[in-house]
Formats: sequence, C-alpha cells, structure tokens
Amino acid sequence: MAYLIRKDKDTLFLIDYLPRNGLYYRTFTNNPNPRTISIAPNSLDEYTVAIDAHQELHIIYKNTKQQIVHVTPLSPNIQGNVLLDDRKEQYQICNLYACFMEKELHLFYNALHPETEESELIHHCTSSSHQMVPHSLGIIPKLGTSYSCIVLQEKLYLLSIFQEEQHYSLQLYAYDSYSHKWQTPISLVQSAFPLIHCHLCLHPSGQLHLLYVQEKYGQYQLYTCKGMNESPKLLYSCAYSIKPFFIYYRQGLWIHWLEQNTGKMILSLDEGETFSSPKKTSLQTSSPILFHYIYPFDQSNQILSCRQLYGTLSPYPTCCILSQLDMDQLHPYIPPNEELKLYLSQSASFSSQKTTEENEILEQLKKENDELKEMQESITAQYNELYHFAKQVQQEGRKWRERYYQLQQKEQIMLKKEKLKKELPNELHESDIINTDQTLESKETPEKDENI
Repeated sequence: MAYLIRKDKDTLFLIDYLPRNGLYYRTFTNNPNPRTISIAPNSLDEYTVAIDAHQELHIIYKNTKQQIVHVTPLSPNIQGNVLLDDRKEQYQICNLYACFMEKELHLFYNALHPETEESELIHHCTSSSHQMVPHSLGIIPKLGTSYSCIVLQEKLYLLSIFQEEQHYSLQLYAYDSYSHKWQTPISLVQSAFPLIHCHLCLHPSGQLHLLYVQEKYGQYQLYTCKGMNESPKLLYSCAYSIKPFFIYYRQGLWIHWLEQNTGKMILSLDEGETFSSPKKTSLQTSSPILFHYIYPFDQSNQILSCRQLYGTLSPYPTCCILSQLDMDQLHPYIPPNEELKLYLSQSASFSSQKTTEENEILEQLKKENDELKEMQESITAQYNELYHFAKQVQQEGRKWRERYYQLQQKEQIMLKKEKLKKELPNELHESDIINTDQTLESKETPEKDENI
C-alpha cells in the first residue's frame, strides 16, 4: 500500500513505508528519480493520509509504541500529536482511514472491544472545532474488514460490511456536518454468505456507485449498483479472492482488480447501466501495489474520480488504466497521450454534430407531424359541420315532403268536388254534396310513403 497525492498538475507526491526506514515521501515532477525524505522512522506499515482545504497534508500513523500519531505539515522528522495510545495492544488498532469534511478531520479504524473482543469499526472526529470521543459504528466480521468513505457536499458517506451472528450486511452511513451526527444507516444487502469487500465511487453527476464481493460456494462474486434504490447486478465471478475498485476518468467508469496477480478490468460508458466483458489490463507486473489516490476535489472540472487503484512502483509510480489513458498529465514524468486526446475530442465533436443533425431532423418531423395533426383536426371539424348540416337538410326535407303531400291531397279533393258538381243533378241538396265530399276524402286520401 502507498499513497499518491496530486496537489497540482506538475507535482505528484508518493508516501510509502519501508521496514528499515519507516514512512518516507518522494516528490515527482518531470524528474522520475527524486530523492527520498524520511517522515517517521519509528512508524509501522499502518498509516493514512488526508488533505485539507488549504492543500496541507495530514499523516496519521501507528508507531512502534502502538500509538496513533497525527503529523502535519509534511516535513522530515516532525514531532506529531498522539491521538490514541494502545501500548498494551488490547485494541489492536488497524485499517486506518482519514478524510476532511469542511474543517473536520475524521478518522476511521478497526479495533477490538476490550471486553467482548469483538471487532468493531470506530469513528473519531479529531478536529479542534468539534471533538468527539471514539465510538463504535458496529460489529464487523474481523479486523481489516473493508470499508469505503466519500465526502459529498456537507455529508460524509461510509459504506461498510457488518456482521450480526451468522448474517452479513452491507450498510451505508451518512454523517451530517451541521448536526455532527450520523443518520440512521441504510441496509443495502443482507446475506448469509460472507461479504468480503466493498467500495464507493462518486460520479461527476453526483450519483453514488457501489460494489461489493460476496463469497458463495467457493466463488467470489462481484456485484455493483447505483445509489441506494437499485438492485445489485452480478458482473463477474471467479474462484479467487478479489478486491475490485472503481476508476472514473473522462466519461468512462472502470472497475479493475487483481486476480492471482493478473490485472483485469471492465468498462461502462453509460454511467453503470451496462459493463463490458472482463479483459486483462495492459499494465501487468510481478510486484503490483495498491495506491490510495488523493487529489483536491474540484467539482467544476471533474474528469477523474478514484480512491484506490492498482499499479507499480518500478521504475516510478505507474497507475493501472490511467497510465495508458493519461491525457491530463496525471503522471508528470509521462508525456500526455495527445493522440488519444485528439481522437476522443474529434469523435465527441463528430458525435455531437451528428446528434445535432439528428435532433434537427427530429424537430422537423415533429413539426410536420404537428401540422398534419392540426390539418386532421380541421378536416374532422369540417366533416362534423357537414354532418350536422346534412342532418338539418334531411329534417327540412321531411317537413317539405309532408307539406307537399298535404297540398296534393287538397288539390285532388278540389278536383273531385268540381267533377261531382258537374255530374250530379241540380236538385241535389248541398248537404248531400258535402257528405259526398267527406266520403271522397276518406276514400281517396293516399297513404304517405315513409320511404320517400
């Protein structure tokens, strides 16, 4: 394990441990062979590094007296402040991790409970503005159990594996900087099978990505999911214990791991919706090392998001995946990959132009569709008007037909009357003519044809 700290574009700090020399640091610029400077000769290989808002480095390490010591700023043989003292080794403090949120320095570590001897995950806020005594977040399977932290705005997120009796759980904690309290943890996974590893990654969109490894029937299964509401997806399974980590770099979300000292990787270009099949990494070495990568968080220009990644120290620190893709001088001593940068920029520009043209065509089609829809609605309205008009004409026609039949009947009656007057003798009484007329009306009235 070693720490890489990128404070600016042209400088890369390496902090590492050697059994004979303790903690040391080296400053890499364009010179890949800087001198080695000792930090703490009496340290053990149990340490963590954090960077504050002023880009000052803070180192917390365990010394040969079993003390947890905090030193800052980075300088040779500086005297540190003792945070914890475990000279009797009853706590067996290990697995240190420190980070800053606002002005608070948060320290996490594993320790044994002195009475129950159960392994616990401990949180300790050591800042001067708000001090807290160390307190347990829960029981973990064993010392050295995996956990992962990320600071997002005013909250600190902690993903860790816990154990209760024979059941394992993956829980997400959130610490609020305003209330200085932990919120109720969210249980993401419950399993009767051992959970052995977990990791968090922050996408520039603000989305949290998490992964974990479960051991089941001799197979080590890699799962991943986005946020707290998505169901985990199985990505990979093998017969060897693996500890995978996320790397986000220039729109690519990578997961990489060591499998029997062989580097492997998978890639997602759609923010974790789908991943490629596993491939071997280009960087293969017989002496791989796990780097903890630290850099100032700049939300306005976020092209890189990673906390741990594999690599090699020989002949100089080289990071897996990033060294092959490096377009931003992440390694000051390696020329940036300008060809790849140009290719990707042109490809993105072409894709953007193509997308713009497709969007214009789509907008034109939508406009034409809207016009056709309006035309169809107008035709429908006109048809409805014609239908109602035709109905009115039909009703008026019926009325006029009825009037026509009535007039026709009257005319026939008048003709009959005239005819009868001519044929009947003059002495016929007028009342008889009227009766005859009524008889004619009753006989001669034609039936109305309802089908006309």
